[in-house]
Amino acid sequence: MEIQTLKNFISVINEGNISAAAKINNISQSTLSRQMTELEREINIKLFDRGSRKISLTEAGTIYYQRIRELLLLLNRAEKEVHQTKILSGELYIGAPETEGMEIIASAISNLTKKSPDIRVHLYSGNAEDLNFKMNNGILDFVISLNNDTQNANFIRLPKADSWGIIMKSNDSLANKHEITPEMLENRKLIISNQSSARSELESWLGYSLLDSQITGTVLII
Repeated sequence: MEIQTLKNFISVINEGNISAAAKINNISQSTLSRQMTELEREINIKLFDRGSRKISLTEAGTIYYQRIRELLLLLNRAEKEVHQTKILSGELYIGAPETEGMEIIASAISNLTKKSPDIRVHLYSGNAEDLNFKMNNGILDFVISLNNDTQNANFIRLPKADSWGIIMKSNDSLANKHEITPEMLENRKLIISNQSSARSELESWLGYSLLDSQITGTVLII
């Protein structure tokens, strides 16, 4: 398959239909439609659910779309890197979850781009598992991690610390407490992060394993 066909595939999904994607890519609707049909035939997977006005992805198509986006990102990086001059330039990709440490990173980015204006920085938000996956597969250069597991990575510890907190109703019996202890949460129903690492840290602080019956829901940050 051709790289341009994959780029056209991304355009079809981003625009939601063949006609809009064809206009952006300056090709005919029939040509683009044929490309998408041939793409499905070539990989032997149904990628699209074709409606009368809008195209959506099948479950397999969604996975394919995510991986092709990552592939094209890597290709774009490779093309820019081989054309770099001796001037410090290029693309820097950083996984950036919501953390106090981003204050330091933001300051460093500001200083870096002032000294080297040809450097472009791209920040990607997401949960720890997703960002670490992207770093391990070359999509991100480094990740600001909240995970204490540093056995498989070179790391620098930032002089910042994040604090755990609990969101509750203002009339809750714990709302006026200056400090929450593990004992206060016993038999409480909780909504927690869906990340296994975050759950492990929480259970370590609590001193016991959470029962599934105690967890009423999870939060996914992407």
